[in-house]
Amino acid sequence: MRIPKQVTACAGVLALGAGGFAFQALHAQRRALMQDRFVNDVATVLAMTSTQRDEAQTAFTDARKMAEPIREDLVKTRVALQDAVKSDDTTQIQRLSAAEGKDVGELVRIRSMAMAKVYKDLTPDQKTRATALHDLFMERMEGSESHGTRSAT
Repeated sequence: MRIPKQVTACAGVLALGAGGFAFQALHAQRRALMQDRFVNDVATVLAMTSTQRDEAQTAFTDARKMAEPIREDLVKTRVALQDAVKSDDTTQIQRLSAAEGKDVGELVRIRSMAMAKVYKDLTPDQKTRATALHDLFMERMEGSESHGTRSAT
């Protein structure tokens, strides 16, 4: 029996769509696991109490849930921006670039608000450790950005 091309194409599209949903679910699970690991690692380094750890987990979980629709919009915006670049649509490039900037700014705001909730409940010693941890992280990030680049001299 021969299957018409339209049926095969439709089945392929449906399979890709289902795969996309599965990918999104796996990606969300991965993000949640990474968050758990992050909270546990930070809680250990800062010697947080179980109450502080639970409140941190709640703050970051709430932030992740708030950020999810923005992340989804950001993915769509980036795909549309790629299309605009390929078609040299400068009006769309302007609009979509501004939209991406707004979304990224909103993600930074959500993450910063969650971090502020956690930080306010730290003891002075924990705040000192948190600052040192942040500084170390920033040094490593700056080092990784320049990794592999050559000096102009």
